[in-house]
Amino acid sequence: MSLDLCIDPLGCEFPGLVNEILSLPTDNNDRSMVLACSITPEGFAYFLCNKVLYVWSYITKEKGINPHAYRLNLPTTGLNYSINSIVVANKDHTGLPSALAISPEGLLRYWPSISSSVPKDKELSLNNEVVLSVIPYSDEDHVTRYILATTTGSFYNIDIFKEHFSQGSAADGAITYRSIGINSSSLTRRMTSVIFGGGQKKQALIKTLVVKNFFASNEADLVAIYQTSIEICSAKKANVVKTIDARDYILRSYLKTAKETDVDPKRLPNIYIADVIHYNNGLLLLIAVSKHRVPTLSFALVHLTEQSVNDNAANFVTLVGLPPQHRLPVPHSDQPLPKINLYTPTSTNFIIVFPTMVVSLENVDADAESLCDITKFKEPLLGSACVNQFCQVILRKNGICDVRHLPAGFEINFWQKYKEQIESIDTDTNSHFEMVRKVFMLFASKNLPEARSKFLQMIKTFGDYSELAEFIVLMTKGLLDRIPPNDSRWKESSNQRTRSTTVRSVSITSQLEDKAAHYKMITMFLRYFGLFDKLNHPSKTFNGRSALTVLSEYGEKLYAMTITIAMISQFTLPSIETAIKRLAIEIQTSLRMMDNTILTPHDYFAKEVTSFDALIPAVMRVQQEEIKGKSRQEQLSLFTEVLSLYNTVIEGTHFYKSQDWTIAVNRDEQIWTNSQQILTHFNRQFNLIFDFVESERGNYENILKKLLPISRFILSQQSLYQRNRSSIIQRFYRFGKVDIALKLAEEYFDFATLIQHCYEKLPDVERQYQLEKYKTQFKNENFDIFLFEYYREHGLINDLLEQQGDRVEDFLSKHDEINWIRNIERREYDKAKETLQSIAYSAPNASRKKTLLSLAKLAALCEDQQNPEEIAQITNNLILLKHQENISPDIAMMLNPTNIPLSLEEIVAADIAENTAEGFLKALIALTSIMDTRELKTDIGMEMVEKLRNRIWISVVKAADWQTIAKEVSKLSNEEAYERFTKFLLTTLLADVMQRFIDYSIPPDCKLELLPKSTEPLKDVFPLKNNEHARHLFNEFLDTNMEHVVRSIEKEAVQESQ
Repeated sequence: MSLDLCIDPLGCEFPGLVNEILSLPTDNNDRSMVLACSITPEGFAYFLCNKVLYVWSYITKEKGINPHAYRLNLPTTGLNYSINSIVVANKDHTGLPSALAISPEGLLRYWPSISSSVPKDKELSLNNEVVLSVIPYSDEDHVTRYILATTTGSFYNIDIFKEHFSQGSAADGAITYRSIGINSSSLTRRMTSVIFGGGQKKQALIKTLVVKNFFASNEADLVAIYQTSIEICSAKKANVVKTIDARDYILRSYLKTAKETDVDPKRLPNIYIADVIHYNNGLLLLIAVSKHRVPTLSFALVHLTEQSVNDNAANFVTLVGLPPQHRLPVPHSDQPLPKINLYTPTSTNFIIVFPTMVVSLENVDADAESLCDITKFKEPLLGSACVNQFCQVILRKNGICDVRHLPAGFEINFWQKYKEQIESIDTDTNSHFEMVRKVFMLFASKNLPEARSKFLQMIKTFGDYSELAEFIVLMTKGLLDRIPPNDSRWKESSNQRTRSTTVRSVSITSQLEDKAAHYKMITMFLRYFGLFDKLNHPSKTFNGRSALTVLSEYGEKLYAMTITIAMISQFTLPSIETAIKRLAIEIQTSLRMMDNTILTPHDYFAKEVTSFDALIPAVMRVQQEEIKGKSRQEQLSLFTEVLSLYNTVIEGTHFYKSQDWTIAVNRDEQIWTNSQQILTHFNRQFNLIFDFVESERGNYENILKKLLPISRFILSQQSLYQRNRSSIIQRFYRFGKVDIALKLAEEYFDFATLIQHCYEKLPDVERQYQLEKYKTQFKNENFDIFLFEYYREHGLINDLLEQQGDRVEDFLSKHDEINWIRNIERREYDKAKETLQSIAYSAPNASRKKTLLSLAKLAALCEDQQNPEEIAQITNNLILLKHQENISPDIAMMLNPTNIPLSLEEIVAADIAENTAEGFLKALIALTSIMDTRELKTDIGMEMVEKLRNRIWISVVKAADWQTIAKEVSKLSNEEAYERFTKFLLTTLLADVMQRFIDYSIPPDCKLELLPKSTEPLKDVFPLKNNEHARHLFNEFLDTNMEHVVRSIEKEAVQESQ
């Protein structure tokens, strides 16, 4: 999660006296007030106003009470004081601190305790020099030492002997001073001036620094910083150990890092030392660089160690990457740099305090440019400091503020406002819920390091993130639905006079604002710890939804509730009020608060934030009850009122989604606004109003305009395919609001409606232009695919085939019923043939299959290299379809009413079912359709043909009325029976089929293949085989006639061969 650099007020008020001073105008007719402030690590703040110092404890805070300040009068002076000439210290961290102040002329005043009524004064002889600063040097058992520096670089040692003050006395020997003798006349400084120039005007001292472990062998303990040079000194030896000129190797190191090594020596940048601090056993310099013809300053951090100084090099250089809009202008030659302070709260964090902004660098890149975070402030800066691993800025209005990184959008004052409320939540101290609450409290209180530590410990105690998700949802719901802790009315049970509506509305609004602040902090908490992905998994606990979806839903309901409460407090909406009262009674009953007469329905309703959606069906029920018997004008008024609620809900959800800190879930996730229950009500209200408008023409422009947000909302909750040819948009279109319909169609990608309009309303040229425009406009939304589908569904094949490009090729490849035409156009006959055959084998009826196979055969015949076997296969399939066409219409209607393509077996069965000589002959001839196929050459094929052939001939035998003839001849003598039976055999279908079979116009070899290989199977099915005379006559008849058929066919074959 991204973190912002923030200025975080500590919440400690200035003392009353200080507030009075700060409330005065910054300038008066005489001269500006000198205002400056700083703080100590021991928790004290001190504020300088001209010649008065105010000291107070800023860590001792009482709510609503300003801290007490001690007023200390500083020595009289004719010059302005500097906060740097004042030291407030409490070395033993007990009691009140001491204070030391030295006037610019050198009059010292010391308070052993700021509560002392009589301070100790001592006049210092400074030889007309002006005091720059006084800094602590050492603190021993009996004496505290300070270093005083003047603006011209003279140094003095000040000793304050503790025993004199501990006994309550302040003798003349209690404070002593002496000159150290380190000044700007040193040999090194004079040599530097000769080499680098700039010796005409002596540089003023800008800062002194006590150091340790830096040139320790030379007992260096003091650093004097000038505008372009640094002197490393030994106060003990009163000499300069080393002089560093920023215009030497520091400038070279900077130019090397900035990749500006080819600068003209005559146009070298000017370099200024803005600040220096002790860092990592060395010095960290903040330098400002003024380049030739560049109006703004560049800044860099330069680290020097003892080794690097001896090597005439910088240990590392880091460029401060200030954006152009934040850069400072180059000061005029007679002006110093503005006051800029450098701090290192931690070893990896660097803070630079400018007059109007704070810059932070983390984990800087050595010898490169480091990006920085920047936060600006508009109020005057009183001072800055660095205590307790934070940098502080002290501002005129916000007071003492920590400079810290917080999640983007973090509400800085949240913990200050809601600490008591969150701490009052009652939980089991050993529960997982309590663990979640504690981590959240640490986060909300801005204690991010400890929050991270506790979070990692907490995660280990959970089996997985699903359990954590349940607790977070539970905590969120509890905060949103709980009784407002700051509203005493919820604790009253006796009858009291109800407060005014205005006060009540403000109170409810305030409560909802509090809940919104809690909800926002929870989302910040989840985002900071990277829990969005962890909670975005379906869970049985939430009915297959994710915890993240539920939390997002809570947020939408919260803002919908907030806007609804604002609406009903401003307008008279009786139907909505009725629905709220009904819901309020249910909530009041569930809370067992029927005795409370102070709270209103609005209070109860607004408490249950996560149940806000119950208002929608409640209002719909009220509308249904009240609309009966009303006039059209009254109905219109009622519709408008209910419509305002729907639009308020939409406004609330849209406002929630517009915030950059909220939880954004995939639009396909099931959330309350796209649930079937809610969308049903939205659709119903839309249709009710549209039915009302359509039932009687009139001026309904206003309500139609109000209907648009509902339309957009419904469409926004639907998928792309649900919105295609949307019923919502179609109603506007059919009503004549074509412009509105087309605008909605473009906005929500209802491409079917757009295409429909083009074909129904536009002439050819304009239609073509508009469709091409849509293709470009909705390229990323696949408009062309919807257009191709429209062509296909509406039979506009020519329009579809006119399209060019890979997209249409891909579309056609998925629609074989069209793609074969494109293949024919391109003379890709092999592809067309394969496609047509593929479609034919899945054709729903025989007629279509015949057409497709006929086309496939034509394509096969058009191929450059024809495949005779494949063509024959297609031909046989067409023959088979022809045999299907020859099935008796009565039989076909009975067995195959939809005319689906039949197999050979099914065709044979249908012909046999006709039970006529013609039917049996058709069945036999149908077998010829596979005579020349590869299928017949297989064992399975031969077996199938043999089976079907025998089945046909056996059916022919069985077709005769054998039982009737049997009864008839049983009454006759043998001779009469023989004669009658012989005549009967000549009239059977078997005799007819065999005779007609001889004359059938098919090749003789095919005829022979259709005859049974043996007559035995036919004899076996003879029904009267138990009658010896009948069986003998039948067998003789069968063999004789079958032999006659064979001889006739063979004779025919001989004749054809001649």
